[in-house]
Amino acid sequence: MYVGSGVWYRCRRYTNRRNQEYNMLMEEGKLQYKIVGEYEIEKDARKYEAELIKKYKQIQQASFN
Repeated sequence: MYVGSGVWYRCRRYTNRRNQEYNMLMEEGKLQYKIVGEYEIEKDARKYEAELIKKYKQIQQASFN
């Protein structure tokens, strides 16, 4: 649904989201979160994030990116 990088708690904050549908799903508890990697170097994290976004967009599963 959404791929993103940031600190561990960021994915659960809906105050910084602009998409109303995504906000509603968060507030209703209908989303699951999965941390798939941890990186010491931000550049590495951003590269992996871009790869995942591309992968999931190709199979139409990154609808909020």
